[in-house]
Amino acid sequence: MTPQTASQIAEINSDIATLKTTAPDPLPEILAGWYTPHYLLSARDHLAAQAGASDRFRLLNQMAGNVVALQRGAYWSPRIQLDRERVELAREKLRHTIARDTALADHKAAADPDLTRPLSDAARQAIISQVDTLLGIK
Repeated sequence: MTPQTASQIAEINSDIATLKTTAPDPLPEILAGWYTPHYLLSARDHLAAQAGASDRFRLLNQMAGNVVALQRGAYWSPRIQLDRERVELAREKLRHTIARDTALADHKAAADPDLTRPLSDAARQAIISQVDTLLGIK
């Protein structure tokens, strides 16, 4: 890479960084707005210069391919935004589910006694008394 090329690349990167921070629209939309009229003017001049029908058809066919490629680029930016919004919605749902499950687990832990801890003598006597009452022993 020559020093001139490196300098040009650095200048382009600086311009891109400036556009990203100051431009209201995404860079592909800005470039499409600039590129489209230049492309149409150039295509019209080339089409007018073509003499034969075969040459005109070949040029029109190539132009149609270019237009399709430009349309794909126009749809790409909103598609990325849609995907970002979909991911953010999924993250929000996950956060909500985790918060709900944590709250349920906390509530259940507070409501349920710890069944793995050993019983005290008083608790044991209370259980025996209730069983005796149910069986009619007492």
